Amino acid sequence: MIGLHVWKNQNLVPLFTLTMQDLETSLLNVLMTIPFSFGLPFITKSTFKKIVIAGLLIGVIIESLQGFIGLHNGYTFRVVDINDVIFNFTGTLIGYSIFKLFSYLFKLSVRKSDVKLNSLLKHIYDA
Repeated sequence: MIGLHVWKNQNLVPLFTLTMQDLETSLLNVLMTIPFSFGLPFITKSTFKKIVIAGLLIGVIIESLQGFIGLHNGYTFRVVDINDVIFNFTGTLIGYSIFKLFSYLFKLSVRKSDVKLNSLLKHIYDA
């Protein structure tokens, strides 16, 4: 019987059971992953494909950990929800889009001002 509560409260049907109450949680899932995908290109070479894979993995890992922790403890305050994975993924796409916009504006300003780049700025410029 331990863990039955955890399995009973999971949602594996995407977007079908969304309520207005879920809107806040969904927005928080999006906001939580924006910094992840905005910052990732600063520390490693990132392509759109790598960001998509990372975005899916981060959502699946977070939800899996919630499920495993709930099973281990016999209860959980969180629900394993496929919608959270979808909204985490959406946040990674938004964060990467913001990074690409930032990168474009940065390159544009460097070209206009003819600034000499140090190694960190060169890394950002080449991203």
